Amino acid sequence: MTVICIAEDRSSEEIAVKFLLLSLSRHCPDIKTIVTFPPATEKFQKFTENLPNIELRTTPIQGSFGWNVKPQAMLSLFEEGYEEVWWIDSDIILIDDFRNRLENFSD
Repeated sequence: MTVICIAEDRSSEEIAVKFLLLSLSRHCPDIKTIVTFPPATEKFQKFTENLPNIELRTTPIQGSFGWNVKPQAMLSLFEEGYEEVWWIDSDIILIDDFRNRLENFSD
């Protein structure tokens, strides 16, 4: 199973995470997305509840901090059994389904 991995620990980046999640919901609504955002407010949690295939986690990823979060976040999802994990930085906004651009790449 494929999953998109997003992790952000700075509350100042909440709006960036929201824009990313909205763009994923619009262009890739069928892909499960796990976003780890420990500073999530109740308002942010309610926001994510209305988006398809978004799972919000508010517990910090063990052993990670700052820029070090990417490998730990991805490895934890592989350990949970996901076969394919895609990392997307929290300051990205999709303008279409990115998978269309990857069709010619081999596994």
